[in-house]
Amino acid sequence: MRFLPYTGDLIGLPTSKNHLNFRWVEPDCKILFSVCRQGNVASCHFASDKKGIFKIKRAINEFAEFVFWMFDWCEAIIAKIIISHQSKRVGAIIERCGFKKVIDGNITVYIKEKP
Repeated sequence: MRFLPYTGDLIGLPTSKNHLNFRWVEPDCKILFSVCRQGNVASCHFASDKKGIFKIKRAINEFAEFVFWMFDWCEAIIAKIIISHQSKRVGAIIERCGFKKVIDGNITVYIKEKP
């Protein structure tokens, strides 16, 4: 398995008591994901250290596969991006991972349906 439950330093990962947190098992970088069930959809977030930025597309793709495999109830994944100076760049990465923009505003929402 490429993802392990995680409880250490969250490096800014959006999470709450309702989220499960995971770390991508890849040497030389730290990429974290959080996931929370909302009906039959998984609401996910990620955070990365500087070294992980170069591997983030692969990590997001692998995490989407992991979520669809791990949670049989999951029909889609949503990613919410709060407007910031990095939001356009993050949105472009998410779109290259097969997510489609469904809401654009103060919070941009992307969705990826289960294959």
